[in-house]
Amino acid sequence: MNNRTQERRRFLEEKGWNNWGIVMLAGDASPRKYFRLSSGSKTAVLMDAPIGSCGPLDPFIGISEYLIEQGFSSPKILAKDTTGGFLIIEDLGDDLFSSLLVKQPELEYEIYQVALEILVALRQKVPPPHVPNYAPQIQGELSALSLTWYARYISGVEVNERKVNQLRDLVAGAISGLNERQVFIHRDYHAENLFWLPERSDQERVGLIDFQDGSIGQSSYDLVSLLEDARRDISTALKEELLHRYSELTGDPLALVKKGVAISGIQRNLRILGVFARLSIRDSKSWYLDYIPRVWDYLMGDLETADLPGLTSFIMNNLPPPTPENLDKLRST
Repeated sequence: MNNRTQERRRFLEEKGWNNWGIVMLAGDASPRKYFRLSSGSKTAVLMDAPIGSCGPLDPFIGISEYLIEQGFSSPKILAKDTTGGFLIIEDLGDDLFSSLLVKQPELEYEIYQVALEILVALRQKVPPPHVPNYAPQIQGELSALSLTWYARYISGVEVNERKVNQLRDLVAGAISGLNERQVFIHRDYHAENLFWLPERSDQERVGLIDFQDGSIGQSSYDLVSLLEDARRDISTALKEELLHRYSELTGDPLALVKKGVAISGIQRNLRILGVFARLSIRDSKSWYLDYIPRVWDYLMGDLETADLPGLTSFIMNNLPPPTPENLDKLRST
């Protein structure tokens, strides 16, 4: 038994959950692990998030409490050890959008409409005071991961710092030019972090998880996370319908909504290219490379819509396309 397993057992004993059954659930891109606890018909979820590799639990706890106070479905905190990196949280079930839609694809329009309405509702809320600002400069820096991890390990050549700074400034400038409402953003608002809870009503019908990186940022950010999901396709027709619906509900002109989604999408997809390459190279999670062609296609579409010649030229000249040969280089590094 390793030390972490012993610490997990100690936490469960101290909190009075040691007699519950425990089964491991799927993890995510981070070192966090999740376990389902059960006792008869009752269930809960144990989050095992070592502080040294996952960071403090306070952001997750604070945002969860904020979302619940605002009338959204976030898992209630049932027990915690913020020093050891353990939480027991409410179990929202098994119906993640991504898995539910494999079984019941006919639900796609309904559940995505509700997910969209939640983003509109969040726009109207005063953001929590304890979250950081996802400023344009930070977004620019994160977009440069596409150079330092994705392009770097395909080309085999160290990236010139001047190019990193150039991409950072181009992206930060594009984000700054949006002049969008600054709102609370989840930052990973996609089908593997959203649960369908049809027994609840209105905006509580979608359960939210994995929001510990929540920040203050431009209102189009979570919208593009939903519409340009790295892990699954949504139809062009549904995407168009959701963009029109968002415009209707917010009063934002459709052209500006599409421009915002395109520019936020460029930043987000550049970051994802770098993150997924890093997950393969550094963490031996090569299955994330399978998503890169979809992310690249999103990026190409966003560049076309955004109409930013300087940024487009830079990307096309400095980022290689994800051909099978190039992806193999990331796999074998």
